[in-house]
Parts: sequence; C-alpha cells; structure tokens
Amino acid sequence: MDANHQKEIDRSVAYLLKWVNIFKNQGLPETSTELSAISNRLRKGSIPFQQKTILNLLYSVASAMKREFIGSQLLGVSYREECFEEMISTFDVIRNMGVVDFVKASEESFRYFSNRITNVIRNIRPFQEFHINFMQDLQKETASLTYGKNFVVCEDKGFGEKKALMFHFKAYLYLLMVEGVFDDLARIWYFLKSLAIDPKSAPKVEDLKRLTVDMILTKLDSRKRSVPVFLRNWEERKHWRNSIAHCMTDFDLRLNTLHLVDFNCYSGKITYDEFVTWFDFQTVCLELEDTLRAFDLAVKVISISAELGKIKPSMPSS
Repeated sequence: MDANHQKEIDRSVAYLLKWVNIFKNQGLPETSTELSAISNRLRKGSIPFQQKTILNLLYSVASAMKREFIGSQLLGVSYREECFEEMISTFDVIRNMGVVDFVKASEESFRYFSNRITNVIRNIRPFQEFHINFMQDLQKETASLTYGKNFVVCEDKGFGEKKALMFHFKAYLYLLMVEGVFDDLARIWYFLKSLAIDPKSAPKVEDLKRLTVDMILTKLDSRKRSVPVFLRNWEERKHWRNSIAHCMTDFDLRLNTLHLVDFNCYSGKITYDEFVTWFDFQTVCLELEDTLRAFDLAVKVISISAELGKIKPSMPSS
C-alpha cells in the first residue's frame, strides 16, 4: 500500500470513529458497534477495498440503524419502518451511480437542502427536549387525577393551565416542522428519486427551489409514482397548519379534543372544520418528528458512504 493511499485510509478511519461516538451518544449502540467493526477492518487492511464492498458493508450499519430507530418506542412502529425504508432507499442512488458520479450530479442540491433541513432539526431539538421534560412532569401530576371514559376531570386549576400550555407548545412544534421543513424534505426526496431514475433529467437546485409540495405531488401523480408516506394526507396536514397559524384552533381541556378550522383567505369560505382528539394530534406530531429523524439518519449514512467512496483502490506495488 502506497503512502497516499494509507493517508486516505487513516483519514476515513478517523471520520468513521467520529460517527461511532456520535451514534453511541445518540442512543444507537448497535449502529455504533457495526460502524466500529467496519472502521477496525478498514484500519487493519482486512477489507478488499472496492467501493461496492464498502457500500455493501454499510448496509449492515443501515440495518442496525433501522432496528434501533423503529424500536425506539411502541407508538408509531409501522410508520417509522415505512418512513425509514423510503428515506434510506435514497442510499441506492450511490450504489447504482457510484460515488464519484453521485457527488458530481448531486452535491449542490443535496448539500443545499440537507443543510437547510438539518439546521431546522438542530434548532427545534431544544424545544423537543423541553417538551419531553414538561410532559414527564405533567404525567406525574395526573397520577392523582380521576379519569372518565373520554376526558380527564381536572381537580385543580393549575393542572388545567399546564395542560393548555402543553397543547400550545405542541402546536408550535407542529407549525415549525410543517412550515420549516416539509417543502425542502419533499424537494430533496423528489430530487434523489429523479436522480435514481435518470441522472440527466434530474432537476437543478434552482428548479427545485420553485417546487412546492403540491407541485411535487402533481408530478408524482402524472407520472404514476407512489407518494412517500410522509406526504400522505398532506391536504389535512396543511389545514392543520393553517388553523394553528391563523389562531383558528380551540383546545377543549375536558374532552381532550382540538377543533381545527381553515378557510380560504380570499373568499372567506371555510375549507376545513373538524374535531381531532388530542391523542390523534400527538400521533401526527410524532410522525412528523419521526420523519425528520429518519431523514437525518439517512443523510448520515449517505455522508459516510460518500466519504468512504472517495478512497481510490490501492495500486499493487511494482
């Protein structure tokens, strides 16, 4: 092995070890272990260094990641499984195109939209952590309260105020996720899928910026392509977003229901008027959070693949 090739190996091993620690700290010990094993084999030279071999090995990392992500909690297992499969399927683009061609074709668009999305994920994380702690404290207080069939009997005014605050906080998170992320998430998903079908006709970054979710759904329908799970029920998600943003949402503390109303701002005509249970609203919020988490994990796998794929096979000594 020549000196330059060894430097490339050493750089990639250091890069992998950084992610080994990140995954471990993020509560993904199995993923961390799988990646650590690849790092050790790479350092010892026990991997026949070919891009296809490395990418195949990274599927073991993706599989471990999938198991840990899906099993992170009981609620929403089937959604997380389907969402992760759709996100990680973009990994096949690298496998089919090869890393060099993938980077050349996607670097600008992939970097632009993934950076925007990961920035939002990073910015809302403190809100999510605060909400989790707030929920845990609130659940402790509910232990002494009387439950009816469809509602909670609030025995003190303070509890009711905290529950109302919990709703407003969750509604704000919903607004941040739908308003701040999902257009860009749909754009990068559509770009990578287009790239996999025909790299030459994949949209450029400036064209992608002009696409809305509705436009992407229209394109998918006209080309008879399946809609990703995170964009199903998009019309209803939009109505909820509008209702929250325009202060047209009422939360009934006793019945644990939300009354969501949306209207056409030009005609004034009501376009949506529904009651939603608090449980169903929280379930949708969890799906949004899981979607962001699945994308974030898929980006990590793609980034690791792109880094390892930069290493050129070593030339035999003369």
